[in-house]
Amino acid sequence: MKKRFGSLLILVLILVPAISYGSSFVFEIKPGYGIQSSNFGIEKGRVTPFIGLDIMAIGAEGNYVDSDYSEYYDPMGGTTTTYETEQTIDVSGSATLFIPHFGLKYHFADPDADLRPYLIGGLFKSIAMVDVEGSETTRYYQNGHLTRDDDSGVELEDKEKDALKDLLGVWGFNLGFGASYPFSERFSIGGEYGFRLFFASTSYEYEDAGEDHNSNGAPDWRQDFESELSASLKLSYVAVVMCFKF
Repeated sequence: MKKRFGSLLILVLILVPAISYGSSFVFEIKPGYGIQSSNFGIEKGRVTPFIGLDIMAIGAEGNYVDSDYSEYYDPMGGTTTTYETEQTIDVSGSATLFIPHFGLKYHFADPDADLRPYLIGGLFKSIAMVDVEGSETTRYYQNGHLTRDDDSGVELEDKEKDALKDLLGVWGFNLGFGASYPFSERFSIGGEYGFRLFFASTSYEYEDAGEDHNSNGAPDWRQDFESELSASLKLSYVAVVMCFKF
């Protein structure tokens, strides 16, 4: 999907200069629309191809604490020994999503009409940059006294980051219709209704094996793990559209 979307985006960027002669540059804003909230386009008659870029930042923090307590009674000595383990994990992460989009708007009326109904469709794809870091601390107590303290960092492996990037790499498309009312040659305002569809998928594979080998020369134990996840979201939208011409 990434290669197809990139090829389509390059094609749009190549075609824009080719069709710009005798056309008007337009800038559209959709307040409160979220992604695809603004775009630049070229209006030529009833057709307006457009492109845009949205940026989204996500931050998250997490804390995990696990405590285990046990007692051991020695009947020979008549003593009781207590054992306690406390594990604390602190994790923070952030992701920046770059979301390019492009599409096409077709008006059913000429630019000089009093009311211009239209159809609109577009594609979008998010590209994620992910950063996750944290710390893990495990403390061991015996009879209330600290006997060992282990500290280590928490960091995702490259394949784990790739799986998270794939999950955040949402792609989708929207289809809608609306109408715009021109207040002047340079400004118009309208309303739009349509549907948006979002898709995301990811996969993760993990393999591990023991260092010791059996009589056949194979590892004495082996672990293989594989998972796949896909999700989709479909929703309708309503937007106010303000268009500026240059």
